[in-house]
Amino acid sequence: MNVLLAGLGGQRDWALRSLRDAGHHVGVLDSPHRIPVDWCDWWAPADVLDIGSLARACGSRRDWDAVLCWEELAIDVAHDFAVALGARSPEMPRRVFRDKAAMHDRLVAAGFPSPHLGVVSDLAECRALTAGRLPVVLKPADFGGSVGVRVVGHEDDLDDAFAIAARVSLSRRVVVHRYVDGPEVSVEAVTWAPGATEILAVTAKTTTPPPACVELVHRVPAALDADTEARIAQVVTATLDALGMTAGVSHTELKLTADGPVVIETAGRPAGDHIPRLVHLVTGWNVYLAELAAATGTAVKPDPPAVDCAAVRFFTGRAGEPMRRPRDLVDRTSSGVLQRTLRDIRYTLSDGAIVRELSSNIDRCGYAIVAGSGPDVAWALAELDHLEPVA
Repeated sequence: MNVLLAGLGGQRDWALRSLRDAGHHVGVLDSPHRIPVDWCDWWAPADVLDIGSLARACGSRRDWDAVLCWEELAIDVAHDFAVALGARSPEMPRRVFRDKAAMHDRLVAAGFPSPHLGVVSDLAECRALTAGRLPVVLKPADFGGSVGVRVVGHEDDLDDAFAIAARVSLSRRVVVHRYVDGPEVSVEAVTWAPGATEILAVTAKTTTPPPACVELVHRVPAALDADTEARIAQVVTATLDALGMTAGVSHTELKLTADGPVVIETAGRPAGDHIPRLVHLVTGWNVYLAELAAATGTAVKPDPPAVDCAAVRFFTGRAGEPMRRPRDLVDRTSSGVLQRTLRDIRYTLSDGAIVRELSSNIDRCGYAIVAGSGPDVAWALAELDHLEPVA
């Protein structure tokens, strides 16, 4: 099958390799610096937010069977481009999935518990809406990657948090949520047809404390009891039905409260942060192949699971100091567990570059992926916690 990616998102080389290893011919349209050219069969530079740029970059090449998009901001444009090409793509009401206010309006109307308080366009509205309701969460209505998201516990911090969220919001609208306490998990699912959603995995998440809550660790499986997992699956499936998911994959984030799971938000695309790779290691399901199969009405099966547990640990460094990569990170461990479980380690910041303050996911410095038995993964994560440049 000829598969075109009109917007990659960050660090998707494993995803492209998965498609090629499955026998698909893979093309990519995106900014040149984001394209891993070794893992695609055809590529061209393009502005993925401009359908005219996509059309010019594609030229006379019109033989694409499917158009996918893994860049949150470009999903609407990619779908319109797929229609213009006569190609298949994931199907959902995109405004509902892309706009957090529209998403929660629909969930509230359907009777779901929601943290949603409202959406504001200026600071005065924000102050009025949040009066007497702190702590709250402010987030851009139509961005992604946790950029611009802040927990506000004191009135003195409200002005800065609103400015940060409004600055990155494409529509300059800011969503205000009640702060929900409890462990956070994410759920990867594939919807084969309306009302036919399959849960692939539940991932446990570790973040920094408020106000930024930057994601540091994702771990599959989430190690929950059977009743909690069943309740999560029920909530996510019902949420996707209510939001109108027709065909594709989704990444849903929830908080586990004393009253049950509460949906924070959901995205109609594969997760970032290497979560699909963790899911594949533990369950055998390749999220990217499942997305393509759902979009095109074809069949795909999971591979045999490789391990019992897998996790990604992100490096943060020390803000304001030069980046220093530990040359002997693995050799410095005494147990040998890290050597045995390490599947990948990469740095996104060069030596000597000044580490930025950790205010969103884009400020992280790199990552390590570990996989094996549950106890070994837990030990490896503990070892990574005590090694530079991890803060």
